[in-house]
Amino acid sequence: MTDDRADVMAAAANDVNELENRASAAAHAKFAEWRKQERDQQPRRILMFTLAGLVITVTTALLVFLGHS
Repeated sequence: MTDDRADVMAAAANDVNELENRASAAAHAKFAEWRKQERDQQPRRILMFTLAGLVITVTTALLVFLGHS
């Protein structure tokens, strides 16, 4: 009887460990997917920030030069 209980407890512990391992693997896969999406979007994001900076710079220059006229 005691051996049966020990077997059940060991099996339950193995099940918990297996669930934790699968959850960990799923989390690692999800983060890897997010990192890949970030890498894929990085060039577009750099381009957008560069264009926004250019627009702000040109607008500021025009306001300064036209403000003195």
